[in-house]
Amino acid sequence: MILPTVSVLELDNPDFEECLMTCLINKPARVIIVTDTGFRAIEVNRQLLSIRDKIQKGLSSFLSELGLTDISGVDVQVTYTGLADKRRQMTYTIQYIQTRLVMFLDDHVFLPRSFLDSVVPVFENPCVGLYGTKKALFWNVMGALYLECHNFEIRATNAMDRGVFVVSGRALVILTEILDNNFCKNYEIKIQFTDNAIIEIILGQYPKIVAQLFRWAHTTFRSNSCALFTDCIVWQRSPWTDGGMLYTLTKTNFYSELRNQILLLLYFGGWVYLTKLVKLIPYFWRYPTDFFLFFFLIPAYPLFAYGHLILKLWAGITFWNHS
Repeated sequence: MILPTVSVLELDNPDFEECLMTCLINKPARVIIVTDTGFRAIEVNRQLLSIRDKIQKGLSSFLSELGLTDISGVDVQVTYTGLADKRRQMTYTIQYIQTRLVMFLDDHVFLPRSFLDSVVPVFENPCVGLYGTKKALFWNVMGALYLECHNFEIRATNAMDRGVFVVSGRALVILTEILDNNFCKNYEIKIQFTDNAIIEIILGQYPKIVAQLFRWAHTTFRSNSCALFTDCIVWQRSPWTDGGMLYTLTKTNFYSELRNQILLLLYFGGWVYLTKLVKLIPYFWRYPTDFFLFFFLIPAYPLFAYGHLILKLWAGITFWNHS
């Protein structure tokens, strides 16, 4: 497991201790914590002594139901790069990897106890090279709905053609071979949706969430352009699109012989719109009161959707921004 971080003090990141604890109780071969300065590396080592002691003695408030846990076999290495850059920190640690699989995760991700037990069997299929996670959020409804749509989409597209529009960098498992050779193209991606593979995360409190939405939208515009016009494999695997279906509909005898063609097009538009709402059904099934609060008494979700649309339009205009 590789954990890049620049926020190790409790004042800066109160979730770091719990994140690290959930990593250790999964008992990986090694946990590599890479930070930006020597001072923070010293602070991590100081916290490690306390965290190990709490886990060994079953004293952790985060893991109260776990009891005594032996993590003596887990090798923990702390290092630093001298630069606060997540990509640089991640690539710096590749030299220390000695296992077939490597997991990257952020410092605000919490793993279930049996996470690794659910991950490893996925790679028994020699064709699988990358593993993506299902994410759960317990901070706000808007963030939860955003992730619900994200989870639905990556699961659905992965089931249809084995592809995904993105694999979240918050937590992923990848073959070390791919890290050593960026030109490996013969592996598939697997999205695991079992309950014991769900990670919990903290998602941007306001106003941080706005900056995150901009960053994700920028990435989407850049990656979609590459998928459509550089890689082009999406045209082979998914030739159907909303526009393609609409074009096909207008070429049918049913459409040409219909008296009220405009009404049919409106029905088609409504059907496409409803397919977007399908993604939210699992969430509102679990929390039905949110459906009435966010669609009727306070139309918060439609307002958020339209606001996010404006944000994405601006992100499209400024897609080159990597900040």
